[in-house]
This record gives sequence, C-alpha cells and structure tokens, in this order.
Amino acid sequence: MMIQDFLWRIGQDPNLEVVYQDPTICIIRYSGPEGARDIRVGFWAVHEHGWERIVEAFRIPVSCSAG
Repeated sequence: MMIQDFLWRIGQDPNLEVVYQDPTICIIRYSGPEGARDIRVGFWAVHEHGWERIVEAFRIPVSCSAG
C-alpha cells in the first residue's frame, strides 16, 4: 500500500486523525467508544501489511475504518 493511500483513508474516517508524521512513522489518534488512544505506525508496516491488517491489529472496528 502507498503511504498517500494510507493517509487518505485516515482522513476519510471521522474517528481517526494523524497527530504526528515524519518520513518513517506516523501517530494516529483513534477516538473510539473507550476513549481516544494514540497508535504509532511505521510506514514499513503500511507497505508490508496494508490497511486491513493494520486496522485489525490495532482493533479499529471495520465499520469505523474507511474503505
């Protein structure tokens, strides 16, 4: 998965926002029913695993994730 696609999907979901980004990682804030939590994602994982596996790994409900 391309980084731009990953960031676009985050921008499409009202429960997600990028709170930090550099060339190697980003920190995403997920605001769910249990409250907000920050999730650090390495861009290597985005390339390697893609959107579906990342949201599954961090327990972000599919209904809350774009795409």
